[in-house]
Amino acid sequence: MLKAFLCGQSRSNTAAHVVDTMYRHPLSKPKSTHPDANKYFELDESMDEINYAQPGIATWALRLITDTMGEEVRYLKSPDAGLRVRAGGIKAAAARSAMNEADPVVSWDIVGEFSIPKLAAKFQKHASVTWQIMSNVLKVGRKATETYRPTDTIAASVISELVFGNNSWTNMFAMCRGIALFGTMAHQSVYRVGSRLAQCVPYTTAREALVTMSTIERASLVEKFAKPNVPPPLVVFDNIQAYARSWAIRLGRAARMITGTGGTGVQMEDCAPNAFDAAPIQEKIEQGARRNVTAADITASIDTEHIDRVLQYHWADVLVSYVPSLALYRKDLSRKFETNTKKHQINKTRHTKVYPLGTNNANEASTKGLKDAVSDFLNQLGITKSNLGGRLIFFHGDGKTFDGLHKMKKYVSGSLNKFSQLQFVRPVLELWHTKWTDLSRICRTHWGGAHSISDPSTLGFMAKAIGVGVPSDFHKVHFYTYKHLVDVTIRGHILQRWEYVPAAHCRAWRC
Repeated sequence: MLKAFLCGQSRSNTAAHVVDTMYRHPLSKPKSTHPDANKYFELDESMDEINYAQPGIATWALRLITDTMGEEVRYLKSPDAGLRVRAGGIKAAAARSAMNEADPVVSWDIVGEFSIPKLAAKFQKHASVTWQIMSNVLKVGRKATETYRPTDTIAASVISELVFGNNSWTNMFAMCRGIALFGTMAHQSVYRVGSRLAQCVPYTTAREALVTMSTIERASLVEKFAKPNVPPPLVVFDNIQAYARSWAIRLGRAARMITGTGGTGVQMEDCAPNAFDAAPIQEKIEQGARRNVTAADITASIDTEHIDRVLQYHWADVLVSYVPSLALYRKDLSRKFETNTKKHQINKTRHTKVYPLGTNNANEASTKGLKDAVSDFLNQLGITKSNLGGRLIFFHGDGKTFDGLHKMKKYVSGSLNKFSQLQFVRPVLELWHTKWTDLSRICRTHWGGAHSISDPSTLGFMAKAIGVGVPSDFHKVHFYTYKHLVDVTIRGHILQRWEYVPAAHCRAWRC
């Protein structure tokens, strides 16, 4: 009978039903004047000192839940749960080695694999009691689906804070929060308050973790691109300036401009096997055939048919975008753009790999500073005289950087070895800067001067019409503002000209 009852095989009530009946029976509840009335859910109270059934069952149930939650927390803070990383410091490594615990060193791979849904799934599996309690607390009086504060996200965050507050080594979520705060340039006081509330790691830990991660990435970068048969990344770089103002006027202190150079490596993909081979280019340079190039040769290399086709499609694009009766041709025009105008299309599914390089204090405005910056970037990529091989390395920059690279190569052309001559360095004028220069030329040429007051064909007239001011420097106009001005102007003129096209011509041009 007892076995059948405890195993749920009894024909009468189950054990859970019996306990629930005992708990809810009026006789199990003590009177308000009885000492047991204040012993509900008391973890510090001995079970032997509780006489009434209701407070006794309540305390027993609470102890059962807290014991289970304690077991769950013990697992979550153990190395087996995978919620522990270390910043890589010597003290942390020594402390954990003394306890025979070797947690993984934080890396971008570990941080990149972390996500709230994965963390929530781990808690649901290995801390189900804690998870259900937190979830039910959050669901009281709330909508079934909360958009801005999802239940699972908050529950995962709260449980992470509780475990991190119990054991500072269980810091995966706190570490990711600290790195995110560093990326948003949060003030150090945010770290102090956050770490005290078990919401994030301290600032020193976050910074130490980032130093460790960058060291690991740099070693991986050097190992990858130091091989002569691996195409090197192109380097995009520019000068960096920060004004350090002296707020406290004291002896020996002065405001100063801090200058440096920052660069980014971009891995080249889907290229021909010999795309970075320096031998063919060097051979052409030695032949000196460039002296025979004429203007006719340059114009002959331009695909004018392709340019005309692109112009026609862009004209039609304005019409189908702003003329309601032509909107039905939108898909057809998009298909023509897709099939008839694209050249060397990048793979749409490709995710370009970018490698942020460490900044340096070289001033690229000077030739020496530019050479120091290039040498530093080559060193970060692990490219040396011994492993360069026959590779070319492209350095992208704005107009001043482009001109400085050519000037630098002339100055070092008399060096004793080819590596010091930097013949493998190929300067490239950045496309965005080329567009900016051309945009400045367009504004400078077509602004209209005195005619901008009354001539609608000038950019100055259109700028006044849409509330755009006159550029302070026509040689360096603000890119996005005046690109928008040029776009609006050309669209307006196309639509205005289209008003005077006869209907017969519209039918003839229909495609």
